[in-house]
Amino acid sequence: MQTTLPLRNHGDVPYYLNYSQPGSGAQQHNIQLWHRFNHAEPDQRPALLQQAFSLSSAVFIEPAFFCQTPHNVRLGQAVFINHNTVLLGEQRLEIGDGVLIGPNCIITGAPLAGHPVSEAPVKIGPDVWIGANVLILPGSDIGQQAIIGAGSVVSGPVAAGTTFYNAEVAGR
Repeated sequence: MQTTLPLRNHGDVPYYLNYSQPGSGAQQHNIQLWHRFNHAEPDQRPALLQQAFSLSSAVFIEPAFFCQTPHNVRLGQAVFINHNTVLLGEQRLEIGDGVLIGPNCIITGAPLAGHPVSEAPVKIGPDVWIGANVLILPGSDIGQQAIIGAGSVVSGPVAAGTTFYNAEVAGR
């Protein structure tokens, strides 16, 4: 029996919820993979990351972590992703070499409530530092050695070598 909740509005953004619709086999496999990763011993995590991302070098990801579409994610060398980070969306996500991502971040190639849809991939250049609690939206392009301050929302380009915080850009 399938139960569908009605179309609802939250402000001016419609939400559609369907709790009974089962996911695809690939979706279920992905959910199980991240469940195993998040409960694995530290020495078991590299093999699970290799299975998910087909890595060419070591990356370090702290649990809890979730990636909706690992086949659309390219992780560079020596990437560090702190706990409670989520990668979402069908668009390509490119994370360059030496990127450091703080805890509680969301990087999304999918539209979120109230933000425009972009067909462009999310690109994070090499040696970028991303602070805690950052939201990176579709179409964002963060240049090499940029710093994204804690709590920021990035929705477009950030020039290389700049510090971005609270929707403002300041030179380093």
